Formats: sequence, structure tokens, C-alpha cells
Amino acid sequence: MNRNDDDAVFRALAHRDRRAMLDVVAEQPGLNVATLSARFPSSRITLLRHLKQLEAAQLVLSRKVGRERLLFFNAVPIQRIQERWSNALRNHLAGGMLALARRVEAAAADESQGRGAAQRPGHKKRA
Repeated sequence: MNRNDDDAVFRALAHRDRRAMLDVVAEQPGLNVATLSARFPSSRITLLRHLKQLEAAQLVLSRKVGRERLLFFNAVPIQRIQERWSNALRNHLAGGMLALARRVEAAAADESQGRGAAQRPGHKKRA
């Protein structure tokens, strides 16, 4: 997935009607276009334009069965974006937690050797 794919996902999710359509398709996998259209007050043409953007972002996959188009929600594009940012954040937080754990372990080692924090270089004794 590249940045253009991400842009398509964000564009698709930017409109509240498309988000609502996505919710309906996610709740009812295999829903046909006519049934989806009946759930929204906008014209069928407007609905089809929204669907086109959702499909361009690969958030909705469709399968033609006879004369019907069945719609399915695809969470993969959203998951990829979520993982990209949450992994970066998780790595940052994990680095901070690791540094904190090392400090705690060093303080515990000092305590077990009889040296308190006040005796370590760089620490001032509190009054």
C-alpha cells in the first residue's frame, strides 16, 4: 500500500454519507446495491458515485451475481493505516518504557548493594 492508496482511503472516509454506507455494508455483508440505495435518501446516481469512491479505496469490494452487485466491506486498507501509525507510536512508547525499566532496575541494583539514590553521582540529597 502506498501513499496514494492512503489518500484514497482518507478521501473515501471524508464524507459522512460514505462512512454511513460503509457501516451498512459492514453490518450486512453481501448486501446488493438496490437494498443499500433504499437505505439512503440521496439519488441512486449519488449513491453510485459514493460507492465508486469506496471501491477505489478498496474499502468496498463487489461481486456481480447475475444482475445484482453484492457489496462487501474490506477492513484491510484501514488496518494498514492503523498499523502504520500505531506501530510507530508503540515503538516510541516501548522505547520509553524500556528506558524507565532500565532506570528502575539500576536503582534496585543500587539499593541491593547498599547505595541509595542519594549516594549515586549526579543525584542531590533531598532535604
